[in-house]
Amino acid sequence: MHIIRREDTRRKPPSGPNVDIMGGDPTLRGRESAEGTLRDNRITDPAVIAEVKAHALPFSDFQQRNLFHPTGFYENRVEFTSSSMPLLPQMMSPVLGRIVADTLYTYYLERTRDKPQDVAFLGLGAGRGILDYDMIEYITGGKFQNFTPEYTDNYERFRRGRFIVSDRTDKSMRLLHSSLDGLVRSRDLRDRVEIKQLDAVDFTLGKKHPFGIVYSNELLDALPIQPIIEVRGERYLVYVVPYAKNQTDEDSDYKRNLGKIFPRIKNRILTSDEFNQRADAGKLIGARFHPVLVPLNADPDFELEVNCSETLQAFISRPEFDGLYPFQLSLGKMMTSIKRSFEHGIVLFMDYSPSKGGHHNYNVTLNSPPRVGFGERDCDFQVDFMQVAEAGRDAGMSGIYYKNLEEHLREYGYHMEGLGSSEFRRWAELNDKSHPKPAEALLTYAMGAKAAKGYRIMVLGF
Repeated sequence: MHIIRREDTRRKPPSGPNVDIMGGDPTLRGRESAEGTLRDNRITDPAVIAEVKAHALPFSDFQQRNLFHPTGFYENRVEFTSSSMPLLPQMMSPVLGRIVADTLYTYYLERTRDKPQDVAFLGLGAGRGILDYDMIEYITGGKFQNFTPEYTDNYERFRRGRFIVSDRTDKSMRLLHSSLDGLVRSRDLRDRVEIKQLDAVDFTLGKKHPFGIVYSNELLDALPIQPIIEVRGERYLVYVVPYAKNQTDEDSDYKRNLGKIFPRIKNRILTSDEFNQRADAGKLIGARFHPVLVPLNADPDFELEVNCSETLQAFISRPEFDGLYPFQLSLGKMMTSIKRSFEHGIVLFMDYSPSKGGHHNYNVTLNSPPRVGFGERDCDFQVDFMQVAEAGRDAGMSGIYYKNLEEHLREYGYHMEGLGSSEFRRWAELNDKSHPKPAEALLTYAMGAKAAKGYRIMVLGF
């Protein structure tokens, strides 16, 4: 009698160099779904490699344009609401903002105990400004507590600090004004709160402040990232080839040569210039993107930069990365911008770190682009905080604190005590609830704390 084994009845995901173009497995299952691409989408012909480098998009360029182009995700697709893109500060408002404020005060106090300093706060990548609102409302209001009464001057200077809330897109400026203008007017904070359009990677504040407190939530995952993929000991860069279903432009050597490898996209390939023209004109409906892997040694200068990264060398093969390392391209520039804006200070980051065999990062890098149109999906990575620490060290910063955010939230659990009607109204307003029911809010807080298991919080000082 023939016994049908369980694995025989399981539908296996198709594989091959054109699997994603053909539809492939409708689910995104991390490395499992990327195996066909890892095996078959590597290019080894030097002539074709040169053409890909000349005409296709490095993944970091694709990521940044997908997110920040005027027709991209942040400008057109996402509203930062509980239905479209719920974020932790929204789910846990106003509690998370108060926890971050107390955390910042703790380390401000440690570093200014013997020499009180005026402080300028800088929020980077603020988005809708929920975290910023809750922090400013708490710090400038009557509920912010002085943990160490003997240092009253530090406490008062912290409370009297100036706040710069920033992001880079035109839409984010509108969202920030919508979120913060009412608080600024009601608290008479016109001279203390500034909404400023900044690129977190490269900015200047016009003058150097004596002490800065820089903070962000889910900023690192949207900075320029070039995934480095390791297959059987060899490392590869990811390039993205744009193609369009209705492409009728004259054939070219680039299209013919790539067509030999990927025949289903022959005569529909867009060069990077054609892609940019269509993106600027808003004519990318139906465009898709085919990931190809180019040997890292095809770019010797970048290979040297990658090989100098201590964290990449140490971690790319670890289980949480599983051969895909999200290499940050602009951390050094961001740290330099911070250092030139403040004499001394602290920097706090919160973001997701890799887990489950790099599942999320494989989906973003290899599994999503062929299925999703331009600007339709967030290209957010789970990032390596050790690379953040390495970049901070190279810029003259030192690590102060690093922890799983869920554990950190428990240490500041006192903020869950004494929540009143104003806090529940704030939560209901942000989470699209018609009535501020405490039970619903507390359940959402608990869900947020569970989500925070994948978050890390890091504080650097300089």
